[in-house]
Amino acid sequence: MKSIPLRHISVRVPWHDTAWNGSVCRQPGRNTSCLKLKNIFETKDEQAESLVAGKSIKDLEESTYPPCVKERATFMAEFAFTRMHAHPYAKHANETHTHFKPTPLHYPAYGAAALPFRWMMRKFVFGDSKNKLPGLVTQFPLQDVSEAYEPGKDVLGFDTNWLQDHRNHRTLLDCFWNHVRPEESLVFFYSKQVPLVEDTGRRVIVGVGRVKSLGKLTEYEYDGAPGDKLRSLIWERMVVHSIRPDFSDGFLMPYHEALEKSQDGRAFDPAEVVAFAPEDRFDEFSYATEHVGHDAAISALLACRSALLRSSELFNVSIKKQEEWIDRELGRLWKKRGPFPGMGAVLSATGIPMGHFIAQTLSDKTGDEGNPWVAWDAALQEPAKHLPKELSQHVDDTIAKAWKRMDKERRSFLELLSRIDLTVDQAGILAIPEARKEVDIGLPDAAFLKNAYLAYEATRLTTTPLAIGTVDRGLFPTNFIRERFPIPEPTLVKTAVDARRLRALTIRELEAATTRGDTLRAREDIITALRRGDEERNEEPTEVTADLLAVAEGEQFEGEICLVHMADQRLAYQLARFATVGDLIRSTVQKRAEAKRHQLTVDWR
Repeated sequence: MKSIPLRHISVRVPWHDTAWNGSVCRQPGRNTSCLKLKNIFETKDEQAESLVAGKSIKDLEESTYPPCVKERATFMAEFAFTRMHAHPYAKHANETHTHFKPTPLHYPAYGAAALPFRWMMRKFVFGDSKNKLPGLVTQFPLQDVSEAYEPGKDVLGFDTNWLQDHRNHRTLLDCFWNHVRPEESLVFFYSKQVPLVEDTGRRVIVGVGRVKSLGKLTEYEYDGAPGDKLRSLIWERMVVHSIRPDFSDGFLMPYHEALEKSQDGRAFDPAEVVAFAPEDRFDEFSYATEHVGHDAAISALLACRSALLRSSELFNVSIKKQEEWIDRELGRLWKKRGPFPGMGAVLSATGIPMGHFIAQTLSDKTGDEGNPWVAWDAALQEPAKHLPKELSQHVDDTIAKAWKRMDKERRSFLELLSRIDLTVDQAGILAIPEARKEVDIGLPDAAFLKNAYLAYEATRLTTTPLAIGTVDRGLFPTNFIRERFPIPEPTLVKTAVDARRLRALTIRELEAATTRGDTLRAREDIITALRRGDEERNEEPTEVTADLLAVAEGEQFEGEICLVHMADQRLAYQLARFATVGDLIRSTVQKRAEAKRHQLTVDWR
């Protein structure tokens, strides 16, 4: 299949006190952040590591390697090395795996053993109907993947959610890596925990570069010919990246310098210079290695730039090369993103298999200046003429007729959603009215056309929240996209202080306040927060004033935000759901306080 959507990747690494340079930590006992990873927590031997502390692993026997080597802690090593990889089930003497031999795995210089865990898990591959989890087999060309290949419990002697057969491994891993293109795809290295900030549950970006090359897939070696016995692939695949010490093509975040210069937090709070992965793209920075979309990549780079600027202010680190690289890559990402990055997710959500691949094919046919939605209309007329056979077979007469009969409002709504880089799960909720009702979103399509920021508001309390910044990128694209593919009324948002956007920002500030135990905030505090911007969310300041916010109060706040006066008579905002709860509590207490007291004569003893 030629038209495969380009994706970037995230690769998880543990914290390392010498910047992942291929050595053992200088102070293994003080590195507790790496213990966040289960494989390190269960096998780390601080006493043994202290004997080789600070030494390069190229000078060590493999038996003395710290467990973090298996977790990609050497991705900045300037040298190559080889590690013997033993299958975990073979180590446990499972009968089905006794013929598996430890197999050499070669690590090139500046390479990381990337491992897409999610793509090897049965529930994600084949789906989980109980939890309404669609399988990868419904979203990707994985016709050759089969549960029939997998040995059952009667063969293995135990249950496992991990796929075992080499045929499934190869098809799935090939599909995953076909989306990654050397020189074009970015690679984001992230950690689950770093010593600069307390554990927040968020992913911390530690470095970004480009994918330079991909190694080959490796099959395990066996004792003798495997014959009819189980065969498996090693799931790791080597990714050589472009980050070098001179930061000419990628960079590491200056976290180690921040720890040193902050003087244990006395000079400044090192948490201020941490770059977090986008909150609404959590899954794209999970499962050890995962695909990252263009919008998530843009958001992550903006987070890095913001943190770098703060680093420069706090401890005068040089960031010129990093800024230039980020600006260059952002320009490239915006072009790759295109005007309708969510088209594939929308097609998939509306019941069209391989929606992402169809959208990519149409985008490739129309080029940078063409409209893939016009190409979609042509494909509905003659699928075989406009789509390759493996895709045209998914567009039958029922699908074609449904789209041709679709009313203008419905079609406009779906095209609006496609301007936002939605995940399949987010599109699955927003695009389908019946799915919206299942999660208590009672809004019609027309409401979103009038206010696209409802996509944030409606999903903010669901398991698939959409960030305001993601909506912003759909409504405030590059000049080329804005001119070539203008957003029509009534959706058009001309400025950052549009009343609809101010309402969404205010709601977000109030939701954030609830995490601190506050159910209302003074209007002046909201204004101050919005004018300051939010570095953690990579959000520029919004030049809002009380006069502008008063317009939003009158036109947009009804139904979601209540105006209340605090004890000092300052005007404050409160989310409507908390106002309702407050009224109920006050009413109940007032009734009890004013009720006639019961007169009882009781001999309690």
